[in-house]
Amino acid sequence: MPENVISLWQIWGLDLRECYGLTETVGCPVAHFGQTFPRPGYIGRKFPDPRFQVEVAHDGEMLVRAPLLFREYWRNPKETAAVLQDGWFRTGDLIERTAHGEIRLIGRKKDVIIASGGKYRHDGHRSSPASAPGPSSSFPRTASRLEPFGNADVIPFLCATPRPCLFCIHTCGI
Repeated sequence: MPENVISLWQIWGLDLRECYGLTETVGCPVAHFGQTFPRPGYIGRKFPDPRFQVEVAHDGEMLVRAPLLFREYWRNPKETAAVLQDGWFRTGDLIERTAHGEIRLIGRKKDVIIASGGKYRHDGHRSSPASAPGPSSSFPRTASRLEPFGNADVIPFLCATPRPCLFCIHTCGI
């Protein structure tokens, strides 16, 4: 969300907070824990439990180690090995950290969104669906309806919007 939008809502008295979480992290390893009206543009600090660790790799990528990390991508050991290294999950997100431990997202290592229809770059270029590796190509995704739980290859997903939003496209690959 743009910083000026957060600032405006905070001026109006709404304690709007950004946080960070991925399906692979099973929740939010970074958020504004106990901090009211946080500085816009920052996603927070690492979870205050010592079992949850957030580090910055030499290239600026956020690394997460936590007891609730996912174990593997379904039927995709190559992609799993690429993102899980020595117990650390490589998020693909670039961050910067302040001296006080606040974390700010500044970009992505790869500027690509993987969707069921292929890979998309922010410039709108689309490659073929066959070149979309990883878990996104392994799972059928749906929006605006809930899939049955009977098939292990189908992830239940409910979207309240009539069309998939950027969050759905980025997070769920639809």
